[in-house]
Amino acid sequence: MFLVDTHTIGEKENPISEILLSNRMYSDSDFIVDISMPASVACGSMVKLTMVVEKRSDEYKSFSMESVLQTPAFINKDGSHELKLEFKDILLEKGEKAVKEYWLTAQQQEVKDTILIAKANFTEITIGGKGKHLVDNFIMKVSVADTDTDSLVTREIGKMSLESRSLSGTNGFIQLAEFTLQRIRNSYFIEAVREEGIKSYIHTPAAEEMRKRYGAYFKAVNNAIENTYTGTEKIEEENILEYKEPVYASGICEISLGANPKKGDIVFSDEIMHGLGKGNVYVEVGFEYIMDDPKLMRTAKTTVYGDPELFKAENLPITCAKTAVKVMNDRGSFVVAAQLTEDTNYVLLTLKWVAVKLPAGDDASTLKLVAGKSIDAVQPTIVMATRESHYFTVRFKNMEPCALAYELTDKDSGSITSDGIYTAPAKEGVYEIRIFCSQMPFISTYAYAIVKKKDAEEEGIATKEEN
Repeated sequence: MFLVDTHTIGEKENPISEILLSNRMYSDSDFIVDISMPASVACGSMVKLTMVVEKRSDEYKSFSMESVLQTPAFINKDGSHELKLEFKDILLEKGEKAVKEYWLTAQQQEVKDTILIAKANFTEITIGGKGKHLVDNFIMKVSVADTDTDSLVTREIGKMSLESRSLSGTNGFIQLAEFTLQRIRNSYFIEAVREEGIKSYIHTPAAEEMRKRYGAYFKAVNNAIENTYTGTEKIEEENILEYKEPVYASGICEISLGANPKKGDIVFSDEIMHGLGKGNVYVEVGFEYIMDDPKLMRTAKTTVYGDPELFKAENLPITCAKTAVKVMNDRGSFVVAAQLTEDTNYVLLTLKWVAVKLPAGDDASTLKLVAGKSIDAVQPTIVMATRESHYFTVRFKNMEPCALAYELTDKDSGSITSDGIYTAPAKEGVYEIRIFCSQMPFISTYAYAIVKKKDAEEEGIATKEEN
């Protein structure tokens, strides 16, 4: 324990900063851009996100910025998972700040880890008339907690411990009190001791000032916004079809063509179990092959559905044939028939099959429920670097926004979180992501990630520029 002069301590750090996230989005010698919001948000509550632009130099320069912040676990006032961040031709003095506040609504389900993403290629920055760019994608990690806002505020303030506060400061000590000393000849005597407002390391979860300042980042959700997010119609429970079996399945079918296969020959597959159980199932088959892909600069897998004769000019390495599928509804299986439309030297016909479980014939209410409704990815195909993350924004047609679920159709194709953040694997390839409505899995769409290593992607861009 020791004494130091008050003026050597400096200003006390704002304790609220310890429970807020503040990530730097952009920085140069003229401007910095920071994004701030609480690190944790209560399910279904509204939270404030703050964007701050600060001038660092004395030079006379204007600042403009347009960016799209993807918010998988949050929606804006329009019910979208994208937030448009914008500053237009602002002029600031050195040290001056421009602040914009945005309100988001958290989803109703708990998410321990989710991210907010602003893609570098979707961000435009202009400083003094010159275009700038982000060095990398902006990412902020937050969480959605299964609690109410009041409990969350109390919990977060109470979590600020002696250790966290001492480590967050620049001084290597904890201030216990402030003394006023009176000098007399060769010594001092203590004139006054002040402890109030000094012992900031003590847990004070009910400190009204701090609660008020932190609580200002949250507000109650009005019914309109809450309804916009949930987007659930008042549907009786029996009208929602829920499957215990998978909704779809896929696989490879290989049919032997025998010796000297000729045009007009008809061949059949063995009986194949699709794994979706008994009932109404639709099965489609396509011609699958592997060949060099100039865009990926490696071999790639491709499937042709429908009439392969339409692609005959491309000299595909397949045997062209007419196909038909017989589905045995009560046995949960199917058989594929193929009639060759050309002579071939191949000994096997390789087909990719996809089976989809359909509503039962007597479930008219479910058919009405999904009729005319659909979803699709705003950007269905994205080129990504290995291990990069992306959120596929979904557009709802003839329906209100609803809770979505995500799954990868192939193993070792990366990972995807419950709120739809896809992370590419370490290997290059084309990977498929299925997106569907949680309560109505028949309403679904697909998105595709073309994954390339960064050096290969940059070489491709350089080649285009040279040409």
